[in-house]
Amino acid sequence: MLRHLRTWLQRTFPKSTPPTPDQAQRRAADARSRRDGSIAALRSEIRGLQQQIKDVSDSPEGLTGDERATRQERLASLHRELEQKQQELGGLQARV
Repeated sequence: MLRHLRTWLQRTFPKSTPPTPDQAQRRAADARSRRDGSIAALRSEIRGLQQQIKDVSDSPEGLTGDERATRQERLASLHRELEQKQQELGGLQARV
């Protein structure tokens, strides 16, 4: 019975062989490439958010109370999103 169980386990969960050096290098290169792409995308998003913040900040000053409150909420939202993206970028750059 024990032999039967051992045979079943070996068939169900075969032993994995370690990756060859070429496979390991290829996987590492793929991971670096994906990280590089993610970093570039985050930098682009950050630049876009910074531009949006500048555009909203540079809007005309003669706003009513409701318009001013809406603008402040928008700026706060953009700043939160910018901070989040910068933290993501920092985490990715720390791994490179």
